[in-house]
Amino acid sequence: AVLCRVAECFQHAVRDGDTVARLGGDEFAILLEDVRTVDEADAAAARLYSALMLPVTVTLPQPGAAPSGDADRDGTNEGRGAGSEREIFVKASVGIALATPGEDAEALLRNADVAMYAAKARGKGQAMHFERSMHEQALTRLRLEEDLRVSVADLMNGGESPFAVVFQPIVALDTHRVVSAEALVRWNHPRRGLISPEEFIPVAEDTGLIVPLGLWVLTQACAAAASWPLSADDSEIGVSVNLSGRQLQEASIVDDVRGVLALTGLAPERLTLEITESVVMRDTSETLDQLRALKTLGLRLAVDDFGTGYSSLSYLRQFPVDVLKIDKRGSDGIARGGDGAALARTILAVADTLQLRTVAEGIEDGAQHSSLRGLGC
Repeated sequence: AVLCRVAECFQHAVRDGDTVARLGGDEFAILLEDVRTVDEADAAAARLYSALMLPVTVTLPQPGAAPSGDADRDGTNEGRGAGSEREIFVKASVGIALATPGEDAEALLRNADVAMYAAKARGKGQAMHFERSMHEQALTRLRLEEDLRVSVADLMNGGESPFAVVFQPIVALDTHRVVSAEALVRWNHPRRGLISPEEFIPVAEDTGLIVPLGLWVLTQACAAAASWPLSADDSEIGVSVNLSGRQLQEASIVDDVRGVLALTGLAPERLTLEITESVVMRDTSETLDQLRALKTLGLRLAVDDFGTGYSSLSYLRQFPVDVLKIDKRGSDGIARGGDGAALARTILAVADTLQLRTVAEGIEDGAQHSSLRGLGC
């Protein structure tokens, strides 16, 4: 129903000679005849955006009925139950490609598609024109995705692993003793060597490869931690492992974590799962159910990069988290003062109010150490 209403909006926003087509899923293509300049294409894109400014009104299905389509929603007004009307606000990412002499329709459509994905990567509601460099970037990403699929498949089939898990120590600011360690995955690409996680993790997320890869990382991290000796004060050292939003959506995640703990023999209280703030705030009720189920295993939960998103104190109270992590930008700003320091102080105050522990990432000098320790981190 949403897709049909959006199609109607688009049809009303174009000229008589233009063509609106649905390619599949939630992707549409609009062929504009006799457009000669970039400004004309931009004006057409602006008309399409304007057509989506008003909410799309649809009727919720009756109980037991399945919707026939899916769409990304920017926000909704609560409906009044099955069979009632709901207003849905829809945003679009737009890619624009101008035909060049001798270029066929397939190439034109491909270029527009590449530009659309570049616009999506910049955030919702963006429009971008196709540039030749985008095609090269798309090919590079496609090759990276293909190589990642092969590497993960080799990993799952018991072959030689191109991945490695490394550990970053988490140190108590007062005693300087290692109390835990964060597990980080590295990919040794067969041709390019070590690739930054910032480059391949988003690809793993988009393709779903993060699910088997994340489970492997969790297993490796727990097995390593189970073999670590006691610390200098005879306490056991814990381990923190990142849990992606894609993994948290898996119905089997709780059983998977339980199975890893049983397999490796790691005590649950030594494991901390880190979830980013944006993931915590997504699909609140479903996320809350999953986190509560994970907590029943006896492990701890941490909110990573806290303060970079939009969590509110009222929302945070609902979630069974134990730790708030200040990202490196907050740690960098603490000694310089200004907004960065104010944000760090606010996070520490929130943590104190909720009786949560705080961990600051990337402390690299004495000023940061002294400031954060003085604030109770």
